Parts: sequence; structure tokens; C-alpha cells
Amino acid sequence: MRRLCLLFLLIGTYCYAGEKKYTVDSPDGKIQLAIIQTDAGELTYQLSVKRKQVIDASALGFKTEDGLTFPFRGWKMGKVTRNKVNSVWKPLWGKRAVVPDKYNEMKLSFVNEAKSSDALEVVARAYNEGVAFRYVSPQDAGSALELTTFNFAGDYTAWFYNGERHNIGPERLTETDGERLPVMTVKAADDLYLAVHEACLDEGEPLKLKSEKGQCLFSVSVKPHLLHAGYQSAWRVVLCGNRPGDLVDSHLLELLNPEPSGDYDFSWVKPGVALWDWRI
Repeated sequence: MRRLCLLFLLIGTYCYAGEKKYTVDSPDGKIQLAIIQTDAGELTYQLSVKRKQVIDASALGFKTEDGLTFPFRGWKMGKVTRNKVNSVWKPLWGKRAVVPDKYNEMKLSFVNEAKSSDALEVVARAYNEGVAFRYVSPQDAGSALELTTFNFAGDYTAWFYNGERHNIGPERLTETDGERLPVMTVKAADDLYLAVHEACLDEGEPLKLKSEKGQCLFSVSVKPHLLHAGYQSAWRVVLCGNRPGDLVDSHLLELLNPEPSGDYDFSWVKPGVALWDWRI
């Protein structure tokens, strides 16, 4: 019996020998983002909240104009960098004078063994209010299509922003057919709500999400990115909260949009509130 158990253990180890898993947890330990490199070199991620997996294996990476996906077979992990931040942000105007800026960060650097000049970085952050990840290109890589998906673990209920029209929803994820706009708000349980959005869009077009009826899988629907040295994609963000109000109250999107750097004089700016009269 002992030999049989050992045999099963060895078989299990062999089956997962080529898979590498890297995780980053929120400071309070309730949220975990896992990034997995399969034995074929492909990248996926998973999201768990309070030990409940809410996003199953979802794609990461890019596809070039000639049909090559990366990272893929032959790409290896170059370096893993971890960082902890516990700071504050003091907005000039808003509902809070001081906003905590606390998160754990993980940066994964991938390189192509066959062509060392090919590289890609994935930066992931876990906050107590959700997670965010983005891509960084260390060198010119031409035009490539983003492969990011959100593969939800259940047929949850969702609502979508719809421009100047009435919001879409509630609708089951399997009922969605076609493109949708963020914010995408998802009820994963009576005490767990999610919101999919983006932050720090410095270049490229705004995020759209696309799904086919009968699936719980949503893909990023944007035009190909022009990957150049120093390119940083927008953050792909998943907010998490016990109630819908927690998502509204979060400052996560603001914290992911850095304040302008450089010699700018903002002393003349006076905070206030305005209403776009066209809406009246």
C-alpha cells in the first residue's frame, strides 16, 4: 500500500513538473493572484478571493502579426522581483484627506532562450481591494494583439456600462453575446462582488470586452498594440468587495494612475465640482 501511494505521488509530481506557479497575495491575505507558466511556455492567471476561485485559468500574453504567440515554448523565467509598498496618497480634493496605498507587487521577466533580445515583463499587484496587472516591453517588438482573457469560474450575474444609454444588465455571463464596455460589475456570491476595468491608459485605445453566448469567458477586445522599448500597457484591474458599495468606495483605480511627474506648476488649479450642462 505504501509503495502504491508513493507511485501515485511520483506520477502526480511528473505530470506537473513543467508547470511553474507564481503568486502574490493582498496585504490582508484574502486575495491571491496566481500566474502560471505551463510546460508549453504559455502564461495563464487565476484569481481567488477568500479561498474561493472566481477566475479560472485565463490567458496572458500577445500574438504577433505573423501569428506567433509569446511567451510560448522556449521562453523561460529570467527573474522574479517582489516588492511591498505601504504608503499614503494625499489627494487635493475628494472624500478622504489621506488614502492608504498598500499593496504587494510581483514582477515576472520572461526571455526567449532562442533569441535573447525577445523579452516581456508582467507586473502584478495585489491590494486589499483587488488586483491589477500590466505588460511591459523592454525592447521594440512591433505590432501585437493582446491575448488577455477573464475566464470566470461560474455563470455569475453581470452589469455593464453602456455609454449614454441605459446600462446593460443584469444578465448571466452565458447570456452575453458581443462587445461590452467596462465597468463590468459581477456578482460572484451574495457577499462577493467584482468589477473589471482598466487604469493608466497612456497609449492605445480604451478597453472593451468581448464574449460569445454560452461562455463565461471574456477577452480583451482592442486593436493591436505597438510594442516599443519602454512600452507599458494599461493596468487590467479586478476590484473586489463584499458589497457593490465597496467597489464604489475603492480608490484603487486612482492609485494606479500616477500623479504627473516633471516640472509642472499646478498651483493655479483650484479643486471644485462641475456639471456638464449638456446632460441637463
